[in-house]
Amino acid sequence: MAENKKNLTPKQQKAIVALLSNSTIEKAAVDAGISERTLYRWLNDPCFRDECRKSRRQLFSQSMGRIQKLASHAVTQLAMTIANPGVKDSVRVTASRTVLENARLSVELDDMNERLDQLENLLNELKNKNQPIN
Repeated sequence: MAENKKNLTPKQQKAIVALLSNSTIEKAAVDAGISERTLYRWLNDPCFRDECRKSRRQLFSQSMGRIQKLASHAVTQLAMTIANPGVKDSVRVTASRTVLENARLSVELDDMNERLDQLENLLNELKNKNQPIN
């Protein structure tokens, strides 16, 4: 994939950033200074599409890392809630549970992505060796 990025023009790289930071293709095209038609054409290009996917994964991974860091704060909030009978439990417990569940899901997604990467690497090795894949 590193090779793909080298093949992208600066405008295509700018378009990827615009796609990640805008809610629609139309807004992304305007932000990138290109037409919607051009952006749709690029999205049909495997190299461009792969880089979009890679960038989206990196952004998501960073966000999930931030959620994982919040998990310790969530545990602290749970502990404070349990220890303080005068605090309304429902809001903090619900928020803490949400953070913990997302942290767990993030770890599971990271594990699955790692396994998928390993499988893809193995598949590519087999293809390069011209071995049949059953």
